[in-house]
Amino acid sequence: MQRLYLGQTGLGLAMLFTFGFCGIAQFLDIFLIHDEAEKANQQKNDQALPTRSAKITPRVVNKSASSPSQASPSTTLDKTSIDELDNLMKEAENALEQTQSKQNDHHGSRQAY
Repeated sequence: MQRLYLGQTGLGLAMLFTFGFCGIAQFLDIFLIHDEAEKANQQKNDQALPTRSAKITPRVVNKSASSPSQASPSTTLDKTSIDELDNLMKEAENALEQTQSKQNDHHGSRQAY
């Protein structure tokens, strides 16, 4: 059964129907099955792990290009995208300032008591 479990179907069926080749293969498996199990586990791990073939490269905005046709389409930002990013940054800064002022208010009120 151990050979069937390891995916060695032919050897597993032969051992099953011959009672482990009259016990000889069963006795040998006492010493060999550990290495066979490690090989099977290593093969499964190698198949399961993703390969690192793709590289991530940062995108850079080409500021020297005077028109969008001179820069590649993936590196240019239009005016509305820049405005949206600026608005989001301002909102984040305002939220951070409000959070810090609330924390300062709470710390100040604790000191007054």
